[in-house]
Amino acid sequence: MKDKNEAKEKAIKPEESVKAFEKIMRTYAPANVWPDVPDDVKKEYPWYLVLRDWLCEIVPGGNINDYCHVELLSADMHEPAIDEVKATIFTRTHRFIICAKENWFTVQALKRKPLAGTAIDSGEYYGDDLFKGRFAVDNWVEAKKRILRYELVKVIKEARISERLKFNSHYKNAEGREFYAEWFQEEDKIVEQRVYELVEEPS
Repeated sequence: MKDKNEAKEKAIKPEESVKAFEKIMRTYAPANVWPDVPDDVKKEYPWYLVLRDWLCEIVPGGNINDYCHVELLSADMHEPAIDEVKATIFTRTHRFIICAKENWFTVQALKRKPLAGTAIDSGEYYGDDLFKGRFAVDNWVEAKKRILRYELVKVIKEARISERLKFNSHYKNAEGREFYAEWFQEEDKIVEQRVYELVEEPS
């Protein structure tokens, strides 16, 4: 009888381990920590491990908890199973949201500032859908390329600086009045000019 009970306990241990891990995931997720996966649970969440490894590739030093926010989602709030992982990485101007399930993932880019004229907490941010496809390494490589391309900005070509020259002249008109003129010229175009009449101060 004792041997049967021991065998029964061993049979339910993996299931209990999975549920315990799911509970740990839910406990740590609000604190923005990616929990480690026990060996006997890895086969239940291989895609979670793969996603975590993918993100470790692109964050400095592989410190995923310092650079990546994580949310763990479930289709049924009454069930502990983790159906989707929502990871967010940040740049100075954008945030990239990576949602992954067992067989697919998406990448979305959003501005970090809200739309003009909307309340800060309205959630109305604008951006683009960068990728949606099968959860596979070749698709992850393509997604990384799109993230990089999205962050690149055009190089400002060196503007030709026109030489601005200053000229002046002192002259009299037909009536004998004296004037002083100065003007600024760029190439053959006068861009600014001033003319002053010279008047003798009364003695």
